[in-house]
Amino acid sequence: MVVMCICDSNVHAQALFSEPYAQIYHKILRFEIEDASQELDGLNRKTGKQAAPHHLLENYIDCLYLFVTEDKDAYDKLKDAKKQRIKTLSAVRSDVMIEYTIADIELQWAAVRFKFGDYFSAFTEVRRAYKSLSKIVDEYPDYYPAQMRLAILKILIGTIPDAYQWGVKLIGMSGDVKGGFEKLDMAIARARNLNDTFLAEVLAAKSMLVLQVLNDEREAKKIIEHNFWNDLRGPLVTFLTISLYRKTGDNEKAIAYLEQMNLKHEGQQLPYLYFLAGDAYLKAMDASAKNHLESYIKYHKGDQFIKSAYQRLAWYEAIYVSPYAYLKMIQKVTENGSNLMDEDKSAQKEADRAVAPHRGLLRSRLLFDGGNYDEAKQQLDVILYELQELSPIEIIEYYYRLARVYDKKGETVLALYNYNKVIEIGQANPAYFASNAALLSALIYEKKGDTVMADKMFNLCLKIKPEEYRTGIHQKAKSGLARLKG
Repeated sequence: MVVMCICDSNVHAQALFSEPYAQIYHKILRFEIEDASQELDGLNRKTGKQAAPHHLLENYIDCLYLFVTEDKDAYDKLKDAKKQRIKTLSAVRSDVMIEYTIADIELQWAAVRFKFGDYFSAFTEVRRAYKSLSKIVDEYPDYYPAQMRLAILKILIGTIPDAYQWGVKLIGMSGDVKGGFEKLDMAIARARNLNDTFLAEVLAAKSMLVLQVLNDEREAKKIIEHNFWNDLRGPLVTFLTISLYRKTGDNEKAIAYLEQMNLKHEGQQLPYLYFLAGDAYLKAMDASAKNHLESYIKYHKGDQFIKSAYQRLAWYEAIYVSPYAYLKMIQKVTENGSNLMDEDKSAQKEADRAVAPHRGLLRSRLLFDGGNYDEAKQQLDVILYELQELSPIEIIEYYYRLARVYDKKGETVLALYNYNKVIEIGQANPAYFASNAALLSALIYEKKGDTVMADKMFNLCLKIKPEEYRTGIHQKAKSGLARLKG
């Protein structure tokens, strides 16, 4: 949702935000929310066309607050404010800027609805925004912001998992990954030509989409590392950067970035940074992870990633204390948080099993996720001698971890052999290993140019329906199939 909010605002900010609105906008991006709200309240509320930036920034503040805090009471109250803004702006709908601002407000709220699990309302708002944007494009073909928003929507809709296809049908819109990225590149080129101060935000959107949809880690990191990030210090950019490094296994870079910031200050503004820090330090086998995870639980007032935080605290206990300490901590997963996010669902599944993890497999997993592939392989080499003593699910995990290491080390023959073994023995198991093994096999074949096998494995991935991480895994498989179709 953070990326969506950034995208919603940056592509037209230069047209909408004259001073002092531009200053307020930058304060919002730096998460100086209280100051931004006070300055916005101090401005005389405009009417007609001039009302657009005022209402849009008010809405942006509301949505960002709801996204970060997950405050359900505020969610119910602020829905009325959204309706009033649209009602006020609708009085001057003949203006293209007003039309576009209304569509932006709808999209920002759609992102919030998804966060709160109100999927029907979210898709309904996306549909209204889509129809409005399409109308603008038809009537004003040169109105670039509307073209840009439609492009991003086409990229995202082209990868929506099967579980949410009913929403796509409600919108009545088909995805277009290739065309969407072409439009996105046009936006970046235009921003560079205009020396646009919002270029970094456009690049933030592209970096996350390149990683999530195109599966191009190198390009995603290149965008991050070669563009303007030092000029945009603040919790939002920090969150986006560390999130990307987390997904690409660049744990050392994530930690280096964390150590450059005032985590105590920025973490209390955006508590999820504490979660990211705890996760990163745990992968580095750094005992300070515990303090960061506890800070996330303390300062985050919502429900999401709470189960995941307790799960990681349980892993800490398993590694540094004892299996008994793990079992005691993992019970807190059941007692706290929600099940909306894939990572929280996985944490709950682990808590339901109530079985202490194999310490060597857990260490191998964390070392691998942190990019320490040689050390992860060393852990697996030790486990090989006790393979017959492992439980069925631990054997599946062993071959999965082995395949992942070979994959990252570029030994694709061994990786595919072990992925196939995981699929063979784990396809009926509710864990995510077999489904993700099929996905990762497909990515290897895609990279090799073997589109027939890639198509087969992407479809096999979608056929296997794990109880954990299904949404994310299947979304990547659908992205892969969309790439194969061009």
